[in-house]
Amino acid sequence: MIYAGFVQQTVQLSDVEIRRTQLQAQKAYIEDLTAMSEDRAKRLQADLEVARAQQAKVSDCQRQTQDETTALHAEKDKAQLRQVQS
Repeated sequence: MIYAGFVQQTVQLSDVEIRRTQLQAQKAYIEDLTAMSEDRAKRLQADLEVARAQQAKVSDCQRQTQDETTALHAEKDKAQLRQVQS
């Protein structure tokens, strides 16, 4: 009977230890996933910042081109008006 009690306690303790080990493994796995997700989020944020900077450059270039086009049209109109007045 004492031996049976000892066996039962040993089984219970081993079940607890197995469960603790499983939980530690799950925790480590979740920590790894979290770290990978954080790394990915940082990379995506960096990519987004680069894309925004590039978009800002493109917008500036388009605005400059539009301003130059408007100025050239104005000069053309003035030149045509001078030619007609001559």
